[in-house]
Amino acid sequence: MATNLTTTARVKRYLGQPGNNVDALIAELIPAASRTIEAYTSRQYPYVTRTSKRMTGSGSAILALPDTPIVAVSALAVGGVGIPESDGTSGGFLADDTAVNLISYGKFPMSPPLQVTCSWVAGYKETEAGTIPTANTPTLTPTTGGRATVAVSVTTVAGVPLTEVTSGPVAGQFSLADGVFTFNSANSGTLVEMEYYYIPSQVEQACVEMVALDLMQRSNVGTKSKSLAGESISYEDRGMTPSIKEMLQPFRKYTL
Repeated sequence: MATNLTTTARVKRYLGQPGNNVDALIAELIPAASRTIEAYTSRQYPYVTRTSKRMTGSGSAILALPDTPIVAVSALAVGGVGIPESDGTSGGFLADDTAVNLISYGKFPMSPPLQVTCSWVAGYKETEAGTIPTANTPTLTPTTGGRATVAVSVTTVAGVPLTEVTSGPVAGQFSLADGVFTFNSANSGTLVEMEYYYIPSQVEQACVEMVALDLMQRSNVGTKSKSLAGESISYEDRGMTPSIKEMLQPFRKYTL
């Protein structure tokens, strides 16, 4: 399922809180900008899951995966033979951020093609700890990486998991919306560990600026410049400006 890379509220805040009459238009522009950024960077945010994807080997013991950063590899087979995950000393496979490495299992064959089958998850994942504050509706907002979008888990230091709900959490529950974890006051003072997938800050800012630019220049589509009261006004290109491309450059990759 495609994820929008920002929200209407964040675009409006960037624009200086324009009236609510533009909400519907902003909401229409966000998905288009999000898909454009994903196409430009050749990534899906905040994560992507691949199941039993068939690939041709590299001819070496290292096989780069097309999605990065790799979070976990759940299954690997070569020529229909399953390969176990290594503990670092035994034979099998180990994965780093970008590739799967074979240990004492030979090489990934280049011929015949499509002999490697792999399942993995790749994306932007972080863990952050915090103490639930004292409040009628206590919240915690993680700041590591970017805006928390998908909760993986929330657990106490004692290892007790909290249950995710869509809204109105009671004791032992939490909800996540627009990067904010909300808890029940019964859990105030509890130290918790939040594990989540996030939209990188630079990627979201790029989306915000793309939407804002399209919104502000919607009445000047196709116009490079015009004269007003004897002065010439030039308009920035709509879509990806040089500054937006610069923000996205660290995330850009080429599909294998």
